[in-house]
Amino acid sequence: MTTVRWLLAAVCTLALAARGQSAPWSIERINHITLAPPAGVTIAEMSGVTYLGPVGDAHRFLAVQQTKGELLQFDLSFGVNGAIAAVSGVVPVTINGTLDFEGIAYTNPVRHSVFLSEENNPGVREINLATGLALQTVAIPSVFTSHKRANRGFESLARSQDGTVMWTANEAALTVDGPLATAAAGTVVRLLRLDVNGNSVAASSQFAYQVEPIHGSSSFGSPQSGLSELTLLPDGTLLAVERSVALTSPLYLNRIYAVDFDGATDVSVGPLAAGLTGQTYAPVSKQLLWSGAVDGASGQNMEGLALGP
Repeated sequence: MTTVRWLLAAVCTLALAARGQSAPWSIERINHITLAPPAGVTIAEMSGVTYLGPVGDAHRFLAVQQTKGELLQFDLSFGVNGAIAAVSGVVPVTINGTLDFEGIAYTNPVRHSVFLSEENNPGVREINLATGLALQTVAIPSVFTSHKRANRGFESLARSQDGTVMWTANEAALTVDGPLATAAAGTVVRLLRLDVNGNSVAASSQFAYQVEPIHGSSSFGSPQSGLSELTLLPDGTLLAVERSVALTSPLYLNRIYAVDFDGATDVSVGPLAAGLTGQTYAPVSKQLLWSGAVDGASGQNMEGLALGP
């Protein structure tokens, strides 16, 4: 999406605590802090965020800045309870290309690259952080490109800690899969699994995911409730971030869900591969972990979620 972007990427710390071996994760919002750039550095339309690792006593993150041709690097210090204590080392990282990049996933210190998801030209590219040049472009199933809705493509990107799996998804329904969200009904998107073998990436299975309705009776412009980010936990559990915008309080409402694939239909095969409208299938199930405004007030346009130290 190209509406107002929040300038707080990775600054709403989310503490995860297990409640029993079979219980789901719970999420608690601790605090937020404004990411103020130093002189000479501009920040515009930040979206996805990824964790690079420790740097001295701090921890380094990298965020997407959409069509700017730059990523934004910054270091965060945390308190003992996980609260963000300070932000420093805010510097731009130049990349070659000004596509509408939204999601980001770091590989490792040896490869020293990131994968970026594109929204308006749905796709996934790997970028070398040392040179800013593309290392590869991942082949994407044609259903995502042939039936995309403008500004509703790949908003998200997640990568497993062992580097063998990545996930992305369209933000709102493809034209062959159903309508956009309204206050009365949500929208159906496709979760796309990408299998990684060495440095080779290939599209794999797809699963239908039901996004919640808009949280108010009216919204800015076209209906706006969609899937804005994905993150993988160490045990392989996929977290999904939904973002809803409405002329109500809070203005921006975010929800974080744990995704459950048990019994879900792989919609990448057979007639379902061409479209979900009028078809019978089982979507993934999901469990709400957190819902609210990331700033504890009117909300921010949350589009990034990453695991940290």
